Amino acid sequence: MSEIAVTPGENATIGAAGTDGPVFAPNQHILVRVVGACLAAYVAWQYLLRIGALWDSQSEPPMLPYWLPGIGHNISFFTDAEKLLVAARSCFRMPAQPFSVLIGGRRTYVILDPHDIVQTHQKTKELHFDSYIDQFMEYVSVSKQARDILWGTTVTETSLSVPSSLRSWIRADMTQISSRKFYDGFLSELDSVMQQGSPFTTGKSNEHDMFKWTSDIIVKASTKSFFGAALFEKSPGLVDDFRTFNRQTWKLLYKYPRFLSGSAYDSRDAAIDALERYFEMPQDQRRDAAPFVIKAEDEMRKHGISNRDIAAVLFKLYWAINGNPSILAFWLLARTLYTPHLKEDIKREVAPAFKKAIHHQPDVEYLKRCSKLNAAYYETMRLHSGSSSFRRVAQDTTIAGCWLKAGNDVMMPYRQLHLNKEYWGENAQDFDINRFVNNPKLHSAKTYKPFGGDHAEPEKIPLLTRPLLNFSNDYA
Repeated sequence: MSEIAVTPGENATIGAAGTDGPVFAPNQHILVRVVGACLAAYVAWQYLLRIGALWDSQSEPPMLPYWLPGIGHNISFFTDAEKLLVAARSCFRMPAQPFSVLIGGRRTYVILDPHDIVQTHQKTKELHFDSYIDQFMEYVSVSKQARDILWGTTVTETSLSVPSSLRSWIRADMTQISSRKFYDGFLSELDSVMQQGSPFTTGKSNEHDMFKWTSDIIVKASTKSFFGAALFEKSPGLVDDFRTFNRQTWKLLYKYPRFLSGSAYDSRDAAIDALERYFEMPQDQRRDAAPFVIKAEDEMRKHGISNRDIAAVLFKLYWAINGNPSILAFWLLARTLYTPHLKEDIKREVAPAFKKAIHHQPDVEYLKRCSKLNAAYYETMRLHSGSSSFRRVAQDTTIAGCWLKAGNDVMMPYRQLHLNKEYWGENAQDFDINRFVNNPKLHSAKTYKPFGGDHAEPEKIPLLTRPLLNFSNDYA
């Protein structure tokens, strides 16, 4: 390669000058020095990071080292959060000690020890939960104006804000004595979609997508139980939209731009569109909805909330209620089918509950006493429930002797608690229903929190049993 050279003088001439000589030597030296300085700075930064000099490690939970300044743990957390948390447990001297990760430019304290988790839940003044509810409302496109009204309004019946009242109404419908009517309705819907001749029990193919099958059944049944028949009549594609959304929710949670996650945003918007059409209908045409849906709608309309925002608020709840059960139904079925002898054992155990044949409602009270069925359910929850609790630090406070500073976040990942060998033995990562068969009260232990900090447990065992038994009878 050559470059143009100009020879100064009265009769200037232009010629080709070679580039093989020492003309570039100074530039090369500068480049080497810059690279060397950057490398030295990076090594020094890594050293200071790992000894805790860049963070106030003497008071706050120690920071897990990371490789890229500014990026922190974003990449590893978004691609495989479980792997990151397992690596963190092995990085520190005490596997259950609190530590910090840098996510989204914000320091997040990770709490693993069950005693520390209890203490964290007790500090309601210093550690706030509502900010996370508001954040999720933003994820599902509830407008800022509507959120301000909902949080600023006190409901007379509960003396709580509208979002907090809604959680209270759901808890009453799904976990208290009044839940019997709701679960009877849910089982009835589950029976309906499982009947011979329904789209879920017929098909031309010899192969069936087990995850899609279990997920769609749970979502279909719960949707009719929550919203009645009108929602599917107006929007028959809702199950497909929710399935697409549920597989990609993490893209919304970590604020991926729309051009990188179009299907996540499109499926969310399609589902909210369906609910908006539903709430545009006269309420007397959809009185078969669950009580908490009617109460929530009435309360929000009282304060001028639009149909679109009502739909988005209820979609957040729809997502929360359907997201985990649909996944757990798949894992319960998969574990039952692929664990030697478990399918046969459970079928024998539950047979008396189905005296009217498999396609009729079972004896729910009998199912609650089936030790192996219950143990399989609890063990599936232990291994595959991805529940985590989050808090925002509103005031400086201490947990386990560590300072948590205002403005940062707190994360309590319960699956790590379930995989801790100190609490669950050397085979903590193995599927073994005998843990719960031999110790029926184990599901009440402080080290078992598949539902997060709220230990109120919905009656999911009989609900998840139906697709399990039908699939194993018809296809397995």
